[in-house]
Amino acid sequence: MHNKFGKKRVEKSSKMEELKNFELNNKILENFDKIMSYHLDKVENLVIKEAFSNPKLFNIISLCTKLKSLTIEGDLRVDVNKIIFNICKPELLETLILNSVKLPTTKSFTKFTNLKTISLTNITFSDVNGFFNKITNKDKIIAINLSNVDLGRKSISICGMFPNLKYLNIDGLRNCKFDNFVFLAESNEIERLDFFGNEISFSALKDLSRKKYTKNIDVKLKTSKKSLIDNRLEISSENEISLTINSFDFETATSYLPLSKVQNLFLVIEDKFDINEYMRKFKKVKGKVSISIRNVSYLKNSVAKNLQEKLKLEYIGILDYEKSKIKMYSIEDYIKIRDKFDKIIENISKYSTDIEKFEELYNYIKENIRFDDENESNIKTFFIENYSGQNLYALEIEDILKELKIPCHVISGVSYDESNCLWNQVKLAGNWYNMDIASDLKLKLNKKMWQSGSKGILQDDEEFSKNHIEQFGNPEACETKISQKKKEIKNNDKEISPFKKVMNKLKNVFKFNKNNALPEPGNTTNDNGNK
Repeated sequence: MHNKFGKKRVEKSSKMEELKNFELNNKILENFDKIMSYHLDKVENLVIKEAFSNPKLFNIISLCTKLKSLTIEGDLRVDVNKIIFNICKPELLETLILNSVKLPTTKSFTKFTNLKTISLTNITFSDVNGFFNKITNKDKIIAINLSNVDLGRKSISICGMFPNLKYLNIDGLRNCKFDNFVFLAESNEIERLDFFGNEISFSALKDLSRKKYTKNIDVKLKTSKKSLIDNRLEISSENEISLTINSFDFETATSYLPLSKVQNLFLVIEDKFDINEYMRKFKKVKGKVSISIRNVSYLKNSVAKNLQEKLKLEYIGILDYEKSKIKMYSIEDYIKIRDKFDKIIENISKYSTDIEKFEELYNYIKENIRFDDENESNIKTFFIENYSGQNLYALEIEDILKELKIPCHVISGVSYDESNCLWNQVKLAGNWYNMDIASDLKLKLNKKMWQSGSKGILQDDEEFSKNHIEQFGNPEACETKISQKKKEIKNNDKEISPFKKVMNKLKNVFKFNKNNALPEPGNTTNDNGNK
C-alpha cells in the first residue's frame, strides 16, 4: 500500500510540475482546496476569465510566482488594479493581455519592468494614452495589438513612444485620429503592420509609402463619397505598392502618393471621368493598370481600344451591384458588349417621346432577351448571349434608360411569387411608373398574367402593390395610370413628336429605300437637264 501510494504521489507530483498554463474563473474558484493542491509556483501563463473580486482569487494569484504571461478577460466589474497589485514578481511578466476590462491605473503597474508584448481588445472608458505612459522601460516593448479600442480622440502617433516596436496590429480603433504616421516611416524596427477596420486619410499615404516593410500591409483609405468598392493601400512583403482608388478621389490620392511609386493601380470609375486626360499619369505606374467602371455607359469603345493599345489593358471590370463585387471581362468581350449597348441606343429614335422610347426598348427586350433564371447571368449574357436572370433586367434597363436621358432607378422587394427581386421605377411624361419587366416576361413565359388582371408593364402604385412589396430603395409616388396619361397626351396633342409623324410618313412613302427614293446630293437636275 505504501509503495503503491508513494508511486501515486510521485506521478501526481510529476504532473503538477508540468502545469505551466492555468485558467481561473468563478466556477473553478468554487473548488478552492483542489486549486491549492497544485504547484502554482510553476504557472507561467495565467488566464483570468470573468473572475470577480474574491479574496481566494487574489490569494491564488499571489502564489503564481513565475508568471510570464497574464491574460485578464471579463467586463468593467473586474478589479484589474487589485489583480495587478497581487502579482508577486511583476518584473518577470513579459506579456499582458487585457480584454473588455478597465486598464490599470495603480502605481503597482509601473513595477512591470520587463513587458515586451501588450494586447488590448474591446477597451472603453479607459485612458489608453495614460496607460502607455505608465509603462516602464518602453524600449523593451516589441509588439502591440489594439483591437476595437476607444482611443479617446488621441492620435495614432501615441504608438510612437515605443522606439523598438516591431509588430503593430490595429483593428477597428474608435475615436482615433489617424493624422500622423511619421513614427512608422522613421522607425528602423517595424517588421509587420496589420491595419484593418479603419480608414486613414490620404495625407498618411506619404508616410506609409516611405517605409520598407517585411510583411504585408492592408490599409483602408477614406473616401469622399459612398462607394461599393473601398479605397485601399496594400504594401507587400516585397515592398510592392498597390493602390485601389475611386475616380473621384484619384487626384487627391496621387497628390500624396506619386504613381511612380505604385506597382499596381486599380481605378474604379463611378463618375464621368475623362480617362484620356490621365493617360500620361497611368504610364508612370511601374506594373499593371486595371480599370473598373460603374456600368457599360461609362466607357466608350474608342476609349477602351485606346487603353488596350497604350496600357496593354487586358480586362475591364464592371461593378456587380447585386453581388457587391466586381466582375472582370476581357477587353475583347467588353468591346462587343459596348457595341451592342450602342446599337440598342441608336435604334431608338431620338425624335420619339419618352413614352415612345420606353415602348421601343420594352419591345426590343421582350423580343430579343429571353428570361432564364436557371443559368447564371451577367452583362455579357444580357447583351451578347441574349438571356437574363430576374434581377439583371432591372439593372441593365436602368443603365439604358439613363443613357436615353429618361429618369429611372431600381427598387428591391418581393414579387407575386414571394421571391426577392429588383424592379424599376421610370419617369415618363412627367409621371413616375412602376415596372417589373423580368416578372412580366416570366408570367408570359408561363402563360399567366398579373393578379391585378393588368396586361400593361407600366403600373401605378395601387395596381403594382397587388403583386409587389417594396423593401429597399427610395420609391417615388406612382399615382397616374399610363392609359390615363396616354389619353391625355392624345387629346392635348402636346407630347406627340411632330418629327415622329413626319418620319413615319416618309418611311411609308419611300419604303425605307433612301437610295432609290432620293437622288444623291449634287446630282439633282431640272426639267431642262441642268443641275
